[in-house]
Amino acid sequence: MLNLERKISIEELFESQAVWPVIVVEDATNKVVSLQEINIDAFRKTLKTGQCWYFDKVNNVIYLKGEHSNEVESLKKVTLDICHARRHIRNLHYRVDIADGACMFGMSKCDFYVLDGNFFRVDSANIINKDASEKECTRIGTLLSEEEDIEHQKRFIRKK
Repeated sequence: MLNLERKISIEELFESQAVWPVIVVEDATNKVVSLQEINIDAFRKTLKTGQCWYFDKVNNVIYLKGEHSNEVESLKKVTLDICHARRHIRNLHYRVDIADGACMFGMSKCDFYVLDGNFFRVDSANIINKDASEKECTRIGTLLSEEEDIEHQKRFIRKK
C-alpha cells in the first residue's frame, strides 16, 4: 500500500543522486520543450528565483535558461516521477511558462533540429532572423571543433 504520509526531502533526493534529469513541459501548451539536468545548486536557485536554472555537466556550471535567448522559463510546478513498482525515482518534471525571445543566432528555440534522412538539420520554422542565423550561428549544420568549443565557452559560459 502506498504511504501517503511519506515525504522526500531535497537533501535526500540529491544525496541519492547528485544530478537529476528534468523533463520540461510548457504549461500553456502541454508541450515537452526539453530534457535538462539539475544539481542541488541549480535546483535551489530555481526555487529561490522562480526562474529555471540547469546544470551543464560538460562545463560544470549552472546556467539560467534563456540567459542568451530571453526565453526565460518561469517555474510553475515541480513533480517527481516515481516508479513504485521498481521503488525508484526516475526524474523530475517542471511545468513552466516561457517568455518570448530569440537567441543571438536568430533562432526562436535552441533545441529543435529535425531528422531529415540520415541527418539532423535546423527546423527552418524556428528561424526568425535569417540574417543573424547565417552570420552568427556556429552550431548550425556542424558540431563544434575543439577550438570552436573553447571559443564558445569563453564567449557564452559564465561561471556562476
